[in-house]
Amino acid sequence: MAQWQAGFRPLKQNRPSARMSQYLRAIALTGQDRIKVYANPVDGDEEVNPDGPDQEVGEDWVLNVTRGKVTFRWNMSRMTEEELNTLKDIFMFAYENALPVAQARDKQAKEAAENGDDIFERRFRTAPHFSIVPRKEQ
Repeated sequence: MAQWQAGFRPLKQNRPSARMSQYLRAIALTGQDRIKVYANPVDGDEEVNPDGPDQEVGEDWVLNVTRGKVTFRWNMSRMTEEELNTLKDIFMFAYENALPVAQARDKQAKEAAENGDDIFERRFRTAPHFSIVPRKEQ
């Protein structure tokens, strides 16, 4: 059996994708990635952590990132509050350091495009989009 780590849990593989759409809460589309957030109700027939409690409250908030044919799923609700706060700090650190680099590269690509140079692929990416999906009535 796989080693269990905080935040990670196999999702039910035989759940039809049409049914998964009812759990979709948010989606973000970037030039390279498709990011979805699902809120799965915890039900008794899903595989659970053998060392954890049998019953957990609330929904499982799952981050699903797809790039090409590779999909990464992360069950954020399985983390402790302290782990989530640390993860937020990590993302903010990465964001704060990557933003000036991205801005400089965007500026470089824009200036090159204004001079007729189209070698920078970032100029041709689809504009990013983020939307919250309204909860469906049950």
